[in-house]
Amino acid sequence: MNVHYQTVAQRANHQFEYCKAPELVFNFPFEVEHIVPICLSGSDDVSNLALACRSCNLFSLRLECIHIKNDTSYKPLPIKINGAQ
Repeated sequence: MNVHYQTVAQRANHQFEYCKAPELVFNFPFEVEHIVPICLSGSDDVSNLALACRSCNLFSLRLECIHIKNDTSYKPLPIKINGAQ
C-alpha cells in the first residue's frame, strides 16, 4: 500500500476523487495515483496524489503512456481535487 494512502484517503473522505464513488462499494482499498505522472515531472507531494479505483488508475496510466509515447507536447488536463487545482 502507498505510504500516503491514509493521508490521501482521509482527505478524499474515502471516495474516488474523480467521480466520488465511495471506497466501501468496492471490496478493496482504492489506490493512490499521481495526478501529474512522475514521467511528466509530477511529484510525490500529497497535493499531486489522488484516490482512485484500480481500473481507473490503470486506464489512466495506459492513456498517459500512449499520449506520452506518441505526442511529446502532451500535457495532462488539470484535475480538481476537493475544489483545488
